[in-house]
Parts: sequence; structure tokens; C-alpha cells
Amino acid sequence: QNYTIDRTPPIVDIVDVSPDPRNTAVDSIAITFDANVDGFNKADLSLTRNGTNVGLGPATLDHTGPNYTLSGLTTLTSLPGTYMLTLTAAGSGITDQAGNALVTGASDTWIVDTTAPDTAITATPPNPSNSGTATFSFTGDDGGGTGVAGFECQIDGGGFVACTSAQTYNSLADGSHTVDVRAVDAASNADPTPASYTWVVDTTPPGTTIISN
Repeated sequence: QNYTIDRTPPIVDIVDVSPDPRNTAVDSIAITFDANVDGFNKADLSLTRNGTNVGLGPATLDHTGPNYTLSGLTTLTSLPGTYMLTLTAAGSGITDQAGNALVTGASDTWIVDTTAPDTAITATPPNPSNSGTATFSFTGDDGGGTGVAGFECQIDGGGFVACTSAQTYNSLADGSHTVDVRAVDAASNADPTPASYTWVVDTTPPGTTIISN
């Protein structure tokens, strides 16, 4: 009769929260073992926000084989801050089906940032301007947030598209034009009050009349 000896402890992974950083709560997190295990329950997990414990009371833990899902986290992770979910191996009683105890735990950290950045236009064409080309420079400030990741611009209400400072517009028709610029941070928060500049393009030279007496 043949026997298989298994002395290898199970391995666990808390699947990275994505996107991270983010501007919304996390509803569920996947936790995976490399083998079926016994003794794993919600009490083996802890959730913190900015280092302070967040009770997992309303959350639920379900599984299919070695793949677990911790659900019902929306109300627990809706506030801005840095979150960490930890599975502690020591004293957990988690074992694989050969009786090998979990030796090494796992954790995942993510950031919820709900504060939008501010935007400032720092260089503009003159108003009025005799050129059909206009260049804009701009900056963003995200305060203590996750940082400005990029900018979006629109001209004359045509819709925001990604842009960089200095943004140049060419072949502008004579008349009034408006450019709006908004910063977007790493958590995808966009400035709700974009910086705006309106100016007039006038490339038509004045007429001249010679009057003789």
C-alpha cells in the first residue's frame, strides 16, 4: 500500500484590491489558498482604517473549495483613508487536509480617496487675440490626497479629453472661445469646478478709407 506524505504548509493570498487608489468603497475581497483548508473563519481576519480597527460584524465569508470571498464590506470601507485587511496565521487553527498548519499570513492595503483636486490655469492667450493659435499652461493641487495624475481639457463645450500643459489649439475661428481644464487625481477624482478662460479671436484687419477734400 502506498502513502503520500505531505508536510508542506498551505499558502494564502489576499487578492489585491483594484483599482487602488480608488474613490469608492470595496464590496468584496477574494482570499485564496493553494489547497483546501479547515478552520478558516471571519475571526481570523482584521480590517483597519488609518491604523484603527474596523469591525467585520456585517461582513460574510463564503467559499468554494480553497477560494474564499469576504463580502458585505461597502459600509465598512466607504470613508476615505488607508485600509488594510490582514489574515493572521498564528493561533488561527487553519490547516490543510493533511493537518499542516498555516505558517504565513497575508495582507492587502488600499486607499480610498474621495477628495477632488483643484485646477489653476497659469498661462493664456491675450484677450482679445489676433492669432488663431492659443496655448494654455495649467497646474493642479490635490492637497493631502493621492496626487494629481493628469488633466482633461475641453474647448467650447466639445467634451473633456486628456491633455497636458502646455495645451495648444490651432486654426481657431474668429469669435469667442472658452477653454476648461480639470485636474484628475490618482483615485480618478476630477475637479468638479474646472478652471476656465474665455477670450476673443480677431484676425480680421481693420478697413482703411482715404478721404480727400
